[in-house]
Amino acid sequence: MDHQDVRELLEDAAIEPDGIDRLMAGDTPNAALAASHLAGCPDCAEELARLHRAVGLIRPVVRSVPPPELRARTLAHVAAVGRPRGLPELARIDERTPAIAPPPAIALSPGLRPTARPAAGPKRFAALTAIAAALIVAVAATGLLVNADRDDDARRQASQIEALADIARWTLRVDAAPDARRIELASTSGAATTGTLVFSPSSTELVVVAEQLPAPPSGREYRCWVEVGGSRTSVGKMYFGGDLSYWVGAVSEVAGLGPDVRFGVSLVDLTRPDLPGEPVLTGTG
Repeated sequence: MDHQDVRELLEDAAIEPDGIDRLMAGDTPNAALAASHLAGCPDCAEELARLHRAVGLIRPVVRSVPPPELRARTLAHVAAVGRPRGLPELARIDERTPAIAPPPAIALSPGLRPTARPAAGPKRFAALTAIAAALIVAVAATGLLVNADRDDDARRQASQIEALADIARWTLRVDAAPDARRIELASTSGAATTGTLVFSPSSTELVVVAEQLPAPPSGREYRCWVEVGGSRTSVGKMYFGGDLSYWVGAVSEVAGLGPDVRFGVSLVDLTRPDLPGEPVLTGTG
């Protein structure tokens, strides 16, 4: 079993929760061949270890998965036309950008655009996680699926897949930093809304994800922020993708942050954007 075979086996296993662990603990011929290859290939063994780290970071951040019916249709499409390789990586932004309307049709954070992935060595595998494996291939087929079925539900599903893939890619970027930290966000009112935030003080990259956040009333929007020593700084507008609300990007305010930093999400009145708004989610860590 060569590098490509091992990569495809790990990708397929990564689609399911605990799939890689089950593969490596199994007694199937494929499991034995993969284990034999990994035992003699430091690069592949390193990739497997990195996958485990990424899965551990991404699963707590994103608890949603693509709807089963869309996932099934997408994987059938991928099986028919082949799995995409050399996936694009979102460009890094060095500073936060002003809160502006996202591009039409897809709720992406401001300033983010696909760029070409730098050339990788032949032994360097694509970054995949337990959900990203399914999500990234789903994005490749999203246009086809939406064009073939233009109902509201299909558009909502496509939007959520775009959001999940966006979150997964940026979470992997944060995970690459040795000082990556995760903070759980809790509702300030006892509501079911929860959130998770991951950031790296060295790379200044930040991912904020909220689940079950109700749509803001007209004239208001959700904004995430960071508070140090009682001084709060707005990071940016939270965008919606399906049932998720999120912000991803690089923000200078998280550079060099120590412990006991407070993060949160507030509902802001657009007629008074200078006011901080009432927090709906907060967390310290």
